[in-house]
Amino acid sequence: MSVSVSTNSTTTTAAANTTTTTTMSTETSTPLQYSIDLVKELYNNFNKNTILNAEYIKLFNQIRMKNKFNPRKFSYQKMNYNNWINSLSKEEEGKKNEKDILCEKIKNLLNKCSKTNYESLKVKLVDYIKDDIDILNSTLVSIFEMAIIQSIYCPVYSKLCKYLFEKYGSQVKQLVLNKCKERFKNFKKKEEARDEEDEYDLFCKVMKNKKKFVGIFLLVSCFYQESMVETMVIEKYIGLLFTELNAKLDEETRDKYVECFKTLFINVSKKLKQNIEAEKMTRYIEQIKILSKDSRFTNREKFMFFDILDLV
Repeated sequence: MSVSVSTNSTTTTAAANTTTTTTMSTETSTPLQYSIDLVKELYNNFNKNTILNAEYIKLFNQIRMKNKFNPRKFSYQKMNYNNWINSLSKEEEGKKNEKDILCEKIKNLLNKCSKTNYESLKVKLVDYIKDDIDILNSTLVSIFEMAIIQSIYCPVYSKLCKYLFEKYGSQVKQLVLNKCKERFKNFKKKEEARDEEDEYDLFCKVMKNKKKFVGIFLLVSCFYQESMVETMVIEKYIGLLFTELNAKLDEETRDKYVECFKTLFINVSKKLKQNIEAEKMTRYIEQIKILSKDSRFTNREKFMFFDILDLV
């Protein structure tokens, strides 16, 4: 994105009680695009008392002369507003692959997904997918990635996956399982990398975004409720959480893991009791009791463990 800033050709600068008139050059130069970050920096540093400073005048004049944003290229008639964030002109859209355009439309549709519009959205989604396996796979990956970022919508996204499973069969469930396994394997690899490097910051960097990984636990619990993942997968995730909660964690990460553990365990406990041995469930409860008494956890975190114990 480029920004155009206008200045007068003649600017008066006050310095040492002396008025000096400077005529800015109007010669053209090679177009140069200015980033949003630069403009934000200028905005944050803006001070009306110092804006007449010659250094600021020179900088703004360079932006005015070198920016290459042309608003005429983005007229109302040529604009595609299906995606207002990454809008394309009709000419640019025509050059894109049809499947890419369809995938973008599906992502836009998924971004609008909520409890209120779920029924109409799922029908439209199937209309987009038709019988195209590539589009179906792309849609499921998009659902998975969106859900772990927007965890509040995990129940709706998991319900949507269940609907697609009923429409397209076992391939939907298999892809979801593969995504869960893939994330699980990646976590184990990064856990080993952390042990080798002995640097938790490095581990978090490799994971890219710890919040996304925590969101996976929330999504998995919803998939389990919809019978989209097996009990064995749930047991693996519970095991991972126990391992992390017993490790040395910073306060923020630990708090997220405790919340995640509470959400996962409460969501799956009723069904889990029916699918595992009573002894295994008893061991889980005993481990939670130990964590609830651990001095490393805050009172808030301990109360979350107590909430779990009250419900199981």
